[in-house]
Amino acid sequence: MRSQSKGSGMVKVLLSSAFIGCIVLSSTGAMASASTSSLNSNDSVEETSVQIQETLVSDTSVSVVIDDTKQSYAQPPVIQNGTTLVPLRGIFETLGAKVDWNQATQTVTATKDATTVKLTIGSKTATVNGKSVALAVPAQIMNGSTMVPLRFISESLGAKVDWNPTTYAVTIQSNGVATPQQPAPQKPAESGQQIGAIKVLHGNHTYGSKNQAEYDAVMKVIKDKVANVSAKKFENNFDSYYQDYLDGARWDGNKSNGSERNRMLYAAEQALGPLQKAGVAKSDIIKLYNLSLIPAELDNGSVDPKDGSPSSAYDTIFRKVTDCDPFAQVASAVFDQAGYSTFIEAGNNHADALVIINGKVYYISTGELVSTGMTFAQYKAQLGSNYYLMAQPTY
Repeated sequence: MRSQSKGSGMVKVLLSSAFIGCIVLSSTGAMASASTSSLNSNDSVEETSVQIQETLVSDTSVSVVIDDTKQSYAQPPVIQNGTTLVPLRGIFETLGAKVDWNQATQTVTATKDATTVKLTIGSKTATVNGKSVALAVPAQIMNGSTMVPLRFISESLGAKVDWNPTTYAVTIQSNGVATPQQPAPQKPAESGQQIGAIKVLHGNHTYGSKNQAEYDAVMKVIKDKVANVSAKKFENNFDSYYQDYLDGARWDGNKSNGSERNRMLYAAEQALGPLQKAGVAKSDIIKLYNLSLIPAELDNGSVDPKDGSPSSAYDTIFRKVTDCDPFAQVASAVFDQAGYSTFIEAGNNHADALVIINGKVYYISTGELVSTGMTFAQYKAQLGSNYYLMAQPTY
């Protein structure tokens, strides 16, 4: 079983609708024109006509903090059609960039050290040192300020940008290292415990290995996989949509809207929403998602003999036979190696791997971590009589 959809009598329930209500869409901007010949410090515009497309803009106030200092702009950030837009000049200049405006081409050019950023009003593509970067929505002018999607700030100048969907706060660190909303896991020293004939690295977890050779072979593969996991890019075909979700974009709540963007934002909400609402930092969410893909990758091509005989991570990775037990062992090994504490629950002929993130327990599923909303103590207390811990928490 691959979905890890049930354990301890708890059934994973996929939401049939998303949480949209906190954003009140109130003002509809009609097609308008503005004129511009040059941009002052507030990106004021005069003389050249600029078209602004019809949009839905939220009344929600969005705050910006750069290097621990709260910012104030003539045109504050807004949430438009689910995407957070921020004033380019104000933020770029605070980050140390020089910003110029070309009236004839309606182009903004920003330079900082060896980085040159160019974008044109109305375009969904910008360039950073000549390399094209897609924008979730086109660059546009609002009340005299050039507005760009929040994620573009990090993609262009290398700043670390975090978005808190609960407080509608943007936190930017110019050195590329932001204070996370919640601390990343602190990996304890590799334990080196002797469990039977096997010297293990994490807690008392052997991952079902029968001997040291099997254990070492498994950990070599796991270490290589975890070492190459990205904390910046989702390792799927929809990175831009998932990134947009973490930056504040949301599906429109209408399931009849079958556009790829709407469907992928809904999928991102299911996969990433619980972690974001729990205050997990953006880079950690991306890494956790990518870690959750590894067990299925290593399980690919394995065959379930339907006799319950496969039991170890080695069975799945090397013997290519599998069922829920070895799959859970692989998942446990992956998240252990990444520095998290994991455990395995078993019962009723099924096993699930779970991980503890910021004190709360999550089921490990492919491309998704399913929140139980409980601490480990709470989770253990509610285990039914038919369930037990096949592997204790790593630490």
